[in-house]
Amino acid sequence: STASNRTGLSFGGSITPRLGQASVDNQVDLGTSSFRFKDLYLSGGVYLGGTGAANKLDDYEEGTWTPSVSSGFTLDSTQAAVYRKVGDVVHVFGGITGDVSDGTEAILAGLPFSCGAGNEPVIITFNNGSTFEYIPRSRTNGSQPQLKFNPQVTANNIQILIQATYRTS
Repeated sequence: STASNRTGLSFGGSITPRLGQASVDNQVDLGTSSFRFKDLYLSGGVYLGGTGAANKLDDYEEGTWTPSVSSGFTLDSTQAAVYRKVGDVVHVFGGITGDVSDGTEAILAGLPFSCGAGNEPVIITFNNGSTFEYIPRSRTNGSQPQLKFNPQVTANNIQILIQATYRTS
């Protein structure tokens, strides 16, 4: 191996890749598929696919949330309710069992983050024991950490499945 094809890192005001005797851009990998680094701890963000602000990922989080009723129906029980937040986009999933009435607007509260914009469409389905039915007009509730939906059925102890993606403020 010659000095011209050796790679390394230069430690100065920042850590920069080197190839041979020169600092280089976009030419040196950090690790390989067989020799990987374990963990990376950052206090800022990571740029993926470019160096512009649109390419910066500065927030990732996973966790649980607790659905609750704001109005319009009775909550009987809660199954798993989890979320994944990537940047300013939140994906929530969950299941609850409750009593609903046709024509009564229901508001489900307890989302892990406030909504950035109101009335974004979301997916909510009912399981009536034999079929799953989509609830039309399901949406976020303004900037509140809530979902609104209009049940098309009156039922007790019905399973409600939630899958929503929305932007935070």
